[in-house]
Amino acid sequence: MPIPMRAGVLLLTLWLSACGFHMAGSVAGSGLDGLQVEYEQRYRVLPPPLIDVLRERTGGGDGQASARLVIRGIDDTRRVLSVSPQDGRANAFELISEASFDLIRDGETLLRDQQVSTQRDVGFDDSRRLAADAESRDLRAAMHAELADLILLRVETALAP
Repeated sequence: MPIPMRAGVLLLTLWLSACGFHMAGSVAGSGLDGLQVEYEQRYRVLPPPLIDVLRERTGGGDGQASARLVIRGIDDTRRVLSVSPQDGRANAFELISEASFDLIRDGETLLRDQQVSTQRDVGFDDSRRLAADAESRDLRAAMHAELADLILLRVETALAP
């Protein structure tokens, strides 16, 4: 790569970092390090992907954390959007993921009963049922990652000095 092009790339990189730009899927700032993420739902063996993503992005939290993110509920629903006129089977769905949470710092509730949601439309071909199920699972995981971004942006804003 020629020297002027390298200098241009370096300047662009410095400018982007100076203006607060960060890559998609990442949350800027270190104010979330050590944030304790709490979630308890009866009759569920494994936590949903949202909890795993939140714990990964916040460092998991420890007993010394002064701020707690309490996930009150996670709801994943699927709604039929259209039905095939030939056989009456559903051929398009809407996937909806919603989460509600509170943020507590030093015993004071900073955010109460906050809700975030995301939705996607998915086409469905009955002849490709296994592929469609795998696609829905992958899409649901991506939606939970998006929910985590939305939650952490609100938390970071509330915790900002």
